[in-house]
Amino acid sequence: MNKLRRRSLSGWRDAVLFLTGLALIVHEAVIRTGPERPTFLLLFGGMVGLPAFLRADDKRAAQPSEPPEATT
Repeated sequence: MNKLRRRSLSGWRDAVLFLTGLALIVHEAVIRTGPERPTFLLLFGGMVGLPAFLRADDKRAAQPSEPPEATT
């Protein structure tokens, strides 16, 4: 998979995760009636923050790793 296509897919992935998490937070906190479910709010908050961690992981994976130094 070429680099441009990978960036495009990761951009879509990040947007979908962020917007879905945000929409579910609004649904859970504002629209839904009934008992509170804080576990779901934590899960959806994690979805909103996940793209930042995935971007950092993508950058780290793209960097070539250095071979270990030989000890003599």
